[in-house]
Amino acid sequence: MPFTAAISTSQKYPEFMAEVKIRSLPVKPMEGGTPAMAKIPRIKTTDYVIPSADGQAVLVGRGAAWTIQKPKSGVIVRPLPAVQNLFTWTPDNKGVVFTGRDGQAKYLGIDGSATSSYIPTAVTDLYEISWLPDGSILYAVRGKDGKLSFSVKRSGEDAKFMGIIPTANDFSASVLSDKPGVARAPEQCK
Repeated sequence: MPFTAAISTSQKYPEFMAEVKIRSLPVKPMEGGTPAMAKIPRIKTTDYVIPSADGQAVLVGRGAAWTIQKPKSGVIVRPLPAVQNLFTWTPDNKGVVFTGRDGQAKYLGIDGSATSSYIPTAVTDLYEISWLPDGSILYAVRGKDGKLSFSVKRSGEDAKFMGIIPTANDFSASVLSDKPGVARAPEQCK
C-alpha cells in the first residue's frame, strides 16, 4: 500500500491527512497455500494502522496516542510520546519519524532508541520527509511565515538548504550512478 502521508492531530496541515484504516494484513501462506488475511488484535474500529514495509510491526493509534505493536499478537512494543504529526516508518523499518507536541522532529525505534541517522537533527516543525536509496534525507520545514524550506542531508554531511518551495509535492530527487558528463545545448531536430 504505497502512500506518504503525515497524520496531523493539530489539523494544521490538512492536505496530509490520511484515512488509512486497515483491519487485517496479508499473511504469507504456508507452502502451496493461498494468501490469507490476519486480524490484528487490540485494534479499535476508530484506529489507524500503518504497517512497516517488512510487516514485522504496525503503528496503531489516532490523534496524539500511538503505539508500535506486533501485528500477529497485538502486543504493544512501544508507546510513542504525545504526537503532533506522525510521518512514517524509517527506510530500515526499525522505527518511526514524528514530531512531538513541542514541534521537534523525533524518532522512536522499536528497540526504544531515540536517535537515527534517518532523521535530521534539531529540526522544528518538520512538514515532510523522504529518503533516497543512498540514505540522503529530503525534508521540508514549515517556517513561522508558513513557507516551506527544503533541505537535503547526505550521510556524514551537514544539511544543505536548497530553497523555499510552495508545496511539499514540489521536490523529488534521484541518485545518479556516476558523475554527470559535460552538458550539451539541445540540438535542432533533423
